[in-house]
Amino acid sequence: MKCRKVKDIILTGFADGELTPSLKKRVEEHLEACEECRRLHETLKGEVLEPLRASGEVTPPEYLWRGIEERILEEEKETLSSRVISSLRQLTVIRKPALATIAVVFIVALALFLRVNLKAPSAADSFLGEQVYFLDYLEEGNGFTYPDLGIPVEDIFQ
Repeated sequence: MKCRKVKDIILTGFADGELTPSLKKRVEEHLEACEECRRLHETLKGEVLEPLRASGEVTPPEYLWRGIEERILEEEKETLSSRVISSLRQLTVIRKPALATIAVVFIVALALFLRVNLKAPSAADSFLGEQVYFLDYLEEGNGFTYPDLGIPVEDIFQ
């Protein structure tokens, strides 16, 4: 077994006695042969594990337990309305991105629709444009004047 693997095992499961018997035996065999890993194990055992085991159990002060109990009771007293409100808040958090996405898609679709419709003039737009151009041409360039613009176009060509 390689030192790196053994060091990881020493720092995790070996010190706590959480290894399988076969893995424990392999680590112990490595520790007998490797001075560096053995020193790491002894240092860990002497400076960390033994002081922790020797410290014993510490009983927390009474005021600390009362505070913990009060907090637990407060959480148990949480009303149905506050749970409903928190659920609604969670839903709005989830719905905001969806609403924003829908709004962006709608705006993009509207912009594309208007762009297509504005770029391609309809037949009526083309016809009116030609008529306006023709009337402007007649009034300005050839000396013809038509005081009454209500004359049908067919009458002009007779």
